[in-house]
Amino acid sequence: GQVALERDGPTRWFEPVAENTLRFRTNAKPDHLISKQDTGPAFDYLVTLEGEYQSAKVQRFTECRTGLSLAIIEQGEGRRIRRQYRSMPRGQPIVAVVEGRILTQGNGGLALSIQRLVTLKPGERCVNP
Repeated sequence: GQVALERDGPTRWFEPVAENTLRFRTNAKPDHLISKQDTGPAFDYLVTLEGEYQSAKVQRFTECRTGLSLAIIEQGEGRRIRRQYRSMPRGQPIVAVVEGRILTQGNGGLALSIQRLVTLKPGERCVNP
């Protein structure tokens, strides 16, 4: 299998060469290798995210640009977004804009700690580019 990195500019292709190592597909020598480090600095930045919000047993936030699905931590603004959602008409989609931190959970999964609810957009869905 191959991995594609798509962003501004051309698509960049990588291929696995070892368990935690990818090689950038290019004609340049020497090979351009990327290896996963066992430990690294924690990602603790406050980021603004826009995504679809789902309220069920576990609240979920699916980021619009990447499709990354995150469980929402049920504290502070995480509780507030659920309360506001309950006051809206049932069954309609909703897009939320939030400021928060992406955290690693004990099981290795990712979760969203919402620090500030910017806005809720009832009746909207993410627009795929």
